[in-house]
Amino acid sequence: MSYYSTNSIYPLRSLPDAKEETPATEAGVLHDGTMEAGDHFKNGANPKSLMSKGNLALKFFVFITVFISALAISSCMGKEYPELDPELDSDKPAAPTGITATKDGNTVKVSWKGSPKATLYVVYRSKEANGAYDNIGSTTNTYFIDRNPFGSNNYYKIKAFLSDFSSEFSEYAYFNFANGKPTGKYIGIIGFNESLKVKDISLLNESTRLDFESFISGMNRKDGTVLYYAVDNAIDMLEKEAYPDDLVNVSIITFTDGLDQGSLALNSGYKSHAEYLNAVNNRIKYVSIKGVNITAYSIGFEGNDVSDKNQFDQNILQLADNPDHKYKATNIGEVLWKFEEIAASLYHKSISRTLSIKIPILENGTKIRFTFDNVTDAANSTIYIEGTYSSGAFKNIVYKGVRSSSGTTVNGTVAGIFVTFSFNNMTNNSGGNITINENIIKEWYIASSTSTTWQKNSEFDPKNDIQTIIDRKSAAIILVLDCSASLGNDFRLIKESANAFIDMLLDGETNGNNGSGGTYTQVRFKKDGPYQSYPKMGIADVTGTDIDTIWVSHTFGDNSGISPYYTIPAGVHATVFYYWNLWTFHYSDDKSISAYDFLPGHRYTVTLYQSNGVFRSQVVDDGIYN
Repeated sequence: MSYYSTNSIYPLRSLPDAKEETPATEAGVLHDGTMEAGDHFKNGANPKSLMSKGNLALKFFVFITVFISALAISSCMGKEYPELDPELDSDKPAAPTGITATKDGNTVKVSWKGSPKATLYVVYRSKEANGAYDNIGSTTNTYFIDRNPFGSNNYYKIKAFLSDFSSEFSEYAYFNFANGKPTGKYIGIIGFNESLKVKDISLLNESTRLDFESFISGMNRKDGTVLYYAVDNAIDMLEKEAYPDDLVNVSIITFTDGLDQGSLALNSGYKSHAEYLNAVNNRIKYVSIKGVNITAYSIGFEGNDVSDKNQFDQNILQLADNPDHKYKATNIGEVLWKFEEIAASLYHKSISRTLSIKIPILENGTKIRFTFDNVTDAANSTIYIEGTYSSGAFKNIVYKGVRSSSGTTVNGTVAGIFVTFSFNNMTNNSGGNITINENIIKEWYIASSTSTTWQKNSEFDPKNDIQTIIDRKSAAIILVLDCSASLGNDFRLIKESANAFIDMLLDGETNGNNGSGGTYTQVRFKKDGPYQSYPKMGIADVTGTDIDTIWVSHTFGDNSGISPYYTIPAGVHATVFYYWNLWTFHYSDDKSISAYDFLPGHRYTVTLYQSNGVFRSQVVDDGIYN
C-alpha cells in the first residue's frame, strides 16, 4: 500500500511500521574488523614462501604491514567500530529533534529540526503518549500540517529516512485540540447484524470522504439484528468524543427493516426487549452533548420476516426523539428519498446565511421591496422582503416566501451616501435551505405616500451591492445501518443511499424535497376502468426480462381509482409495468412509456387504460412539487 500526503511529493513505500534496515556486509570484511582468508594469497603463495626468497625489500614490507595491523588491532580492542556496526551505520540518518505541535487555523502544524542526511520525513500520531503510533503522512519539509487531528489528545513522533534506512523515533510533541477542534461535520457509522461494524467519529471533508464511503461499501449482510445495542453504542460514541465549541447539531439516523434479535445477548443488563428499548429511548431524550440535545431520526422499511408489526412500529417510534422524526417507508425509493431529505436538513442546520444589501440613502418614509424571483413588476413578486426606510433603519418589515431572524426592524450601516442592511439566518418559509441567486435580486421603491406604483432602481447592481455570507457551524452525526440478510438485493441500494447521505452532508448541493434540482421524483398511479385482470401497477428497473428493482407499486384490486404519490429516484430509466392476475409481469405496450426518464423535483401521474382492446400506459407531468 502506498501512503501519500498533501505535504509531500514522494510516495512512501511500505513504511507504516518504519522498520530499520542496514546495508549488506561488504565482501571480505567481518564484523570483528579482521580480514577474511582466501583471495589475498592465491596460487599457493603465503607469507612464509615469500620470506624464503630472500627478498629483503619484501621482507621489510611484510614486517611493516604486520606491525601496523597489530597496532590497529590493539587500538580497537574493547572499542566500538561505528563504521561497521549495522546499528550505527553512517548511512542511517539521526532522529529529528526539536519537535513542536501548534494550532494553525483548524489544523495542527508539526515542526522539527531536520536530520542532515534525511531525504524524507514520516509523521506518526497517537492518542496516547505510549500508545500505538499510526503513519499519517510524509513530507520532504521540516513541517507537516495535520488537517484532521483528533478532537482531544494528539501525540506526534517523526522518523527520518534516507533511501531504505530509517532513524529511531523522535521524542513526541503534544497538542490537545479539545478547545480548538476545527469547525465541521463529525461523522460516525455503525453497521449492525449479529455484531457491530464501527467507524469511529472523525471529521468529514474532501480528503476523508473516500474513507467513509469505502467503509459503507465494504459492509456485508449477515443474519441477526442487534438494533437496540447499535443505537445504544451510537450514544456512547457521541458522549466519548470531543467537539468544537461551536457544536449546534447532534443527530443519530437509524435505518432498520426488522425487529431486534440479539441485543439482550450482547448487553445482559436488561431483562427484556421492551426494557432495553425504553432505556435507549430515555438516553435519546435526556443525554446532551456539550449542551446540545440529540435529534434522532428513524427510518423503517418493514421486511418480509417481520412477524410482530406492532413491535416494528414501536421500534421506529421510540428510536426517534419525537414522532415527527420517525418514518415508515412503503418502498425502497422512499427510503432513499428520506435519507437525502434528512441529510439536507442536517446540512442546513449547521450553516446560516446572512444577506447584506447596499442601497443609496433614501428619503424617510420611502417604501422598499427587494424581490428574489426575477419579476418584471414588483407587484407580481411572491418572494420578497418589504419595509419602510427611516433614518438609516429598515422598519415594518414583511417577509414573503422567505424568513430571517433579523425581525421587523433592521438597523443599517451608513457609509457615505449608502446604507447596508443585513438579514440574518435566511431560510425558506418552512425554515429550510433557500438558494439565493444574487443576480436576479432587484430593488423597487415607492417614494410618494400617494403612489402605489413600484419603481425599479435601475442603478442597483446585484454583483456589487449584494453579499451572501455563509457561516458554518459544527455537527456530530452517527449513521446506524441495518446490515441484516433479510434486506436481500435492497442492501446494495441502502449502501448507495448511505454514500449519497455522506455526499449530501459534505456538499449540501441538492435537496430531494425542495422542488428544484432535487434528485427524487414523485409518481402516482391511476386505473381508468375496473379491468379486474389488471389489479397492480408499478415502476421498476428492468434488464432484458429480469426485474432488478421494483421501486414502487400500487394494488387496485378489482377497482378503479388513483393512488397517493410515491417517491422514486429521479432520472431512473424506469419501466412502467402492470400485473395480470397479480402473478404475471407485463411491460406497458407503449414503448415510449416503457422506459421513461423521470425528471427531478417533478410529480407524475401514470394511467393504465384500454384503447382498441389494448392496454396502454400514459404518463402526465403534474409539474414541480414543494
